Amino acid sequence: MRTLFILFTLVMSASAFAQQSHLLPEVPHGSQAISLFDQPLSMPAPNEKVLANLVEAKAKYEADPMDANNIIWYGRRVAYTGDFRRAILIFSEGIRKHPNDARMYRHRGHRYITIREFDRAIEDYEIAATLIEGTEDKIEPDGAPNPAGIPVTSTHSNIYYHLGLAYYLKHDFENSLRVYKMGRDLNLNDDNTSSTTHWIYMNLKRLGRDQEAEEALRHVTADMNIIEVHNYHKLVMFYKGEVPEAEVLSADPNIPAGASITYGVANWFLYNGQQEKAYNLMERFLKTSSWGSFGYIAAEVDLKSREALFSRNVPAEAQAMSFLGEPLYPAKPSERLLNNLAEAKAKYDQNPDDVMNIIWYGRRVAYTGDYRRAIEIYSDGIKKFPNEARLYRHRGHRYISVREIDRAVADYEMAAELIKGTEDKIEPDGAPNPQGIYLTSTHSNIYYHLGLSYFLRQEWQKSYDAFKMGQDIDLNDDNIVSAGHWMYMNLRRLGKEEEAKASLHNIKEDMEIIENMSYHNLTLMYKGIIPAVQLTDVDPNDPSGAAIAFGVENWFLYNGDEERAYDLMERFMDTSAWSAFGFIAAEKELSLR
Repeated sequence: MRTLFILFTLVMSASAFAQQSHLLPEVPHGSQAISLFDQPLSMPAPNEKVLANLVEAKAKYEADPMDANNIIWYGRRVAYTGDFRRAILIFSEGIRKHPNDARMYRHRGHRYITIREFDRAIEDYEIAATLIEGTEDKIEPDGAPNPAGIPVTSTHSNIYYHLGLAYYLKHDFENSLRVYKMGRDLNLNDDNTSSTTHWIYMNLKRLGRDQEAEEALRHVTADMNIIEVHNYHKLVMFYKGEVPEAEVLSADPNIPAGASITYGVANWFLYNGQQEKAYNLMERFLKTSSWGSFGYIAAEVDLKSREALFSRNVPAEAQAMSFLGEPLYPAKPSERLLNNLAEAKAKYDQNPDDVMNIIWYGRRVAYTGDYRRAIEIYSDGIKKFPNEARLYRHRGHRYISVREIDRAVADYEMAAELIKGTEDKIEPDGAPNPQGIYLTSTHSNIYYHLGLSYFLRQEWQKSYDAFKMGQDIDLNDDNIVSAGHWMYMNLRRLGKEEEAKASLHNIKEDMEIIENMSYHNLTLMYKGIIPAVQLTDVDPNDPSGAAIAFGVENWFLYNGDEERAYDLMERFMDTSAWSAFGFIAAEKELSLR
């Protein structure tokens, strides 16, 4: 009964802050926040000790509501009951009364992190960091003192620590690294050094700066005098190889210390190439009740970031949703594909920071039909090598496969920008032709797939321009006919029939075609050398047949025989070739009919 009375009293007093509601996002009644997965988050009822501490802090605040310390402790004690939103309003009131007190921004920013308002947290902590410039640092008393009763943080260290965390949660690893280094350089005590080193190491690993990450670990040793942050100290020693994996995996994520360890280990798996293990650990973490802990929030961000690689939900085991709303499932891979993947993975595991190992691991995964996993591998590679055009080129290809066309365009536009002024190089095939002759290059592949991405968005002129750039490389006859086919189709879609005919000037019957016989036949059909009916009897279940099928269907479409065109496209949809470019293009056309 006493607990209910206290809670009623506190809720009633909250009306004094009602006018500050613009400081908070709307949430369902009874909730404190909305998770990044759109789930309402609420805290359990606080215990008697927490409520008793709040009553004492509230009494001091009401006795002198202008005293900065009274405001801070009132807000902190409210937050410890799980009422983070009301704490934010109290600190906001304190900011109005003491606009130059960095501590008000420091504590409000902390609770903005808790309720997933990361941008507001960064804004508060940047203000706080500016306000403390040139000021004396002071030890900050703990709300829940450690067993030794020795506070181990200061105002400055807390501001830098939480600002670094807020940037980390935005995946702004450069700024997070910068701020955590500022916190470490305070040289406050071994606890501060251990906690900041943990985050410095993780940021450097996320940035692909492995050597710097290993060097950062030298700041932490086994014999340090750790009073409170045994969790971070243990993690750093784990990173150094001095604590076994089984020991850190045994941490209980339901308590704050265990939550930080669980996230640290999951992250360690993530940047060491064991994404499945990492995400599984994070997903288990999110089934706990510790949603207010920093480790939980960071895991939520990472899982959401992974989900953000794909904009459309798909059923379990499916790779994508078609443009017609159907789930798309991969075929079972052959033993040969699985053996090739095992070999590529072994090389990747041996050296996950070699860009070729990343590319071939991603390609071999994609050849088994797991395009979503391949996208994750390339995305991880892009974090390590943000200026490597080939990673965008391969990720863009698989974005096309899973029907994420806007993302494919963004990747290929980035790749096209990165290759400007660079030397073109032949690109080895994952499935070489019988002659074993490589026919494409990095540049030609980027322009080709950029052109295809634009075509799927029906941006005909942009598509034509991209394919023209690829053809102008003048790589070989196979390149001329493949680009020429799409250039012709774009010009016909633009209504430029004469220009389309003229674009075929370099197409001849006696060309030296090694691989792209389908495109050669199509371009000969466009020139009137091969009758269209001769190309309607193809097997669209194989890539070459799929290319011809769509070319013929499109030819009927822009020559006015829409019924025949759409009939062929619909029959095409009954095949299993859903990852073929021709199938994707036909599917897109049908979805827009």
